[in-house]
Amino acid sequence: MANLYELQQKNVRVILLDEKYELLNTLDSAIKAVIYSLNAHMTGVKISEATRQGLARRRAEGVVLGRPAGSRNVVYKLTGKEAIIDKMLAERKSKSAIARKLKVHRCTLINWLKRRDEKRRGDM
Repeated sequence: MANLYELQQKNVRVILLDEKYELLNTLDSAIKAVIYSLNAHMTGVKISEATRQGLARRRAEGVVLGRPAGSRNVVYKLTGKEAIIDKMLAERKSKSAIARKLKVHRCTLINWLKRRDEKRRGDM
């Protein structure tokens, strides 16, 4: 409701698309806005409650929800590009330049290199 009030103060036209109704600075429009606001709130509450009930039902059935503990990705954005990365590192290219070439964020490359180094140390 506060958002609608702010819009009206800024002379922004608010139109309810489903009824093609324009909210004006009238009592009728204010009542309609309150009704729509309450309806939207109640819809959100119903969706939230249905989600909670569904999750509780699944838990009661014994289903483990969420990501399994300790599971990790096997495939990353840079998987399969090891040769290119190693070649560019050997050419003394900066990590930022390598990331730009591979169209990933610099942090993605740095994290991938850390994971790879950890894996190599673990394999020894």
